[in-house]
Amino acid sequence: GLGKTGVVGIVKGRDGGASGRAIGLRADMDALPMQEFNTFAHASKHQGKMHACGHDGHVAMLLAAAQHFAKHRNFDGTVYLIFQPAEEGGGGARVMIEDGLFEQFPMQAVYGMHNWPGMPVGTFAVSPGPVMASTSEFKITIRGKGGHAALPHTGI
Repeated sequence: GLGKTGVVGIVKGRDGGASGRAIGLRADMDALPMQEFNTFAHASKHQGKMHACGHDGHVAMLLAAAQHFAKHRNFDGTVYLIFQPAEEGGGGARVMIEDGLFEQFPMQAVYGMHNWPGMPVGTFAVSPGPVMASTSEFKITIRGKGGHAALPHTGI
């Protein structure tokens, strides 16, 4: 798949996609390298892997949207359903784009969604432009003389 394990579903509207218009709906689907301690029925069954950021919910929402669009098709154009891996520091969208996402599936816009615990049931928030945090990695090298907690002034 694109980005190694990414998947793109295609649903064409009542015009069979003839209008040439297309949008992408995106959900991240990666698990995080952490132990699941929840006892929910939907808790991870894999040691050391957890959908801690709601990614299982994101996939469920995109699958529900796919089911709705496939059943009703009351739109013109094409909806691309983008299941993106590696959101949490593995390259994710960048790698899917490098692998030809927009060349293989040309679209005018992409919409992403993220669950937000604490929002009232039945509500939806919208914001223009980028939203949410990003992960970055950096390395710091400290050179100096070691010390001891009892004598911190002797360290550098």
